[in-house]
Amino acid sequence: MCCYFQFGYKKAANMAVAINTMDAIKKKMQAMKLEKENAFDKADQLEQKLNEQKLVFEKVQRSAVITVHSFCSRTNERPLEILGNSNEPCRKTA
Repeated sequence: MCCYFQFGYKKAANMAVAINTMDAIKKKMQAMKLEKENAFDKADQLEQKLNEQKLVFEKVQRSAVITVHSFCSRTNERPLEILGNSNEPCRKTA
């Protein structure tokens, strides 16, 4: 009877360890899920910032092209490598 009681105690102890292990795994999975959600949120924010910066870049680029063309039309010079082919004559902007 003594051995049976001792065996039952070991089994109960092993089950407690298993339950604690499962709880730890569940907590780790919840933490990883939260980390994943935060990473997706951060990626969305960065993508939005990237799109905003692309718009700003395009606006500045258009402004630079207009400025170079305006300068070329006033000085009767050809645009430099800024606009690509330096053999192209300046085009007047509206």
